[in-house]
Amino acid sequence: LQLVGWTSLGISGYNFSMINLDARQFFALDKTKVAGAQFLYQTTRGSTAPFYYLPYIGGDTNMRGYYVGRYRDENMMVLQGEVRYRPWGKQKDHGWFSLSRLSFAGFLGTGLVFKSGDFSFSDFKPNYGGGFRYMFEPTSRMTLRFDYGVGSKNEGEKQSRVFYISLNEAF
Repeated sequence: LQLVGWTSLGISGYNFSMINLDARQFFALDKTKVAGAQFLYQTTRGSTAPFYYLPYIGGDTNMRGYYVGRYRDENMMVLQGEVRYRPWGKQKDHGWFSLSRLSFAGFLGTGLVFKSGDFSFSDFKPNYGGGFRYMFEPTSRMTLRFDYGVGSKNEGEKQSRVFYISLNEAF
């Protein structure tokens, strides 16, 4: 559980505050499977918050079915889950090219951004997808991750589909 808050000093002409809450939990299902859940909440207060400081959904760490910052507003709420499976996880590690370092993952989640006082359950956006990972440094759990995510389809647009290559896990 992590709760961080900060405020600008207004020196640069911007006067705003932010609060970020990140709650996550992992559950070992057996020696080769783990499930994780994460709840994120971010809020920005103040009339002069810069656009790029507004909370958003989308990206390689939250709501992976959307590109980075696809939806942005004063508040953001996300609930997402992931199951990771290492089919050869019980085998002995043979170094860099060991199958025991390969894993697969499936994820799903929902989230929204909204103006203060304008929360609506009907605004939640879905996302789901999957991918695979290769843990190139088991001691520090450094992972190369390939994910393909799918989001919602807005009227007049194609369905949101995104491919990410990232270092380390989404959460």
